[in-house]
Amino acid sequence: MAGTISDLLGLANRELDVLVAERVLGLEVVARDWPCGPEPECGLWRASPEREPAAPWYHTPSPVVRLPEDRWIDESEDPLLRGVTANYAEELDFWFVPVPFYSSDYGLAAALVEHLRAAGCGIRIEACSEGSGPAYSVTVRGPVGEREVRAAANAFVRAVCEAAVLAVSGGVVAGHFQTSPVSVDRESGGR
Repeated sequence: MAGTISDLLGLANRELDVLVAERVLGLEVVARDWPCGPEPECGLWRASPEREPAAPWYHTPSPVVRLPEDRWIDESEDPLLRGVTANYAEELDFWFVPVPFYSSDYGLAAALVEHLRAAGCGIRIEACSEGSGPAYSVTVRGPVGEREVRAAANAFVRAVCEAAVLAVSGGVVAGHFQTSPVSVDRESGGR
């Protein structure tokens, strides 16, 4: 369990993405090496409907998450699932999507910040303009005066993801997080 910043330092981006999906968003990772790839028609990252894919563009083993049974998630409507598209796996009997690229996509990092804010967390993002240290620092403070956690990295998206995982692992927002992504506010356009 990644509970300290040192646990996250050597973690590959895709492993960090899995921690964000599991711990921060409460999604169930059902496989870590499912065949996925960019769908030729739209370019969205999609998981093969079967372990042995027929289409040649499912060429990259990737982590996938089970979608909640109580709702259909359209990736175009959920900012936390941007860049991926759902597929139904008959052998598993549920809908699933590849884990989005939280640690490398700025739009997903921004959606993650909004998710933390909706959970009642305070967020402070700092960009360092000089020095030899990390370029970005992200601090997450839990609701009602709970303690703060801080992560720093050379990439904004990486700092956001690390801070979100630390906040959940460190108990800052434990018990305050929803078990699924924040729904989109359709009145304001949701983006």
